[in-house]
Amino acid sequence: YAVSASGIAFGYALIRYDLFEFVPATRALGRDAVIDNMLDAVLIVDGNHRIVETNPVAERAFDLNREEVLGTPLDVLFEDVRVPSPGETIELTVSRGNRTFEMTASPLSDWRDRTVGQVLVFREVTERTLREQRLSVLNRVLRHNLRNQLTIVQGQAEVLAERLTTPERQFAEDIQQAATTLADVGQ
Repeated sequence: YAVSASGIAFGYALIRYDLFEFVPATRALGRDAVIDNMLDAVLIVDGNHRIVETNPVAERAFDLNREEVLGTPLDVLFEDVRVPSPGETIELTVSRGNRTFEMTASPLSDWRDRTVGQVLVFREVTERTLREQRLSVLNRVLRHNLRNQLTIVQGQAEVLAERLTTPERQFAEDIQQAATTLADVGQ
């Protein structure tokens, strides 16, 4: 009788939870394919921050040999690295190729919901960082040049205002005021 009851319970579980519908191997293969085919570098670390898995992008980006790096502590690979908290993004500059990455971390949990490691995703932002640096320099140069030219305009308008008669003097004072306003905006 006990075998019949357990058989019925097992059959109910198979039907109720669609256990025949999803093949576990498909899930595992799909999960592996996602990591392997991501455009970002991925390192999976255990609770002691030792590398337990890499994807091909990480191997190329960080010049890693997968078999040699497995078990290596993360801080051996990256000096002074801090693993970000979930939801946090930190910037990391790698000396190999002088490249910049944004690193995010997602916790890995076991079936008891205990954190056993983390998935670290590294998105390369080198080009964006260089573009931002160039824009910052260009912004400073343009503001400097604008202030220099506006100083000339202000000075010339002041000279004109001193030499002109009352009706025309207002035009020179308006020019001087407009140049002052623009110079304040460029600060």
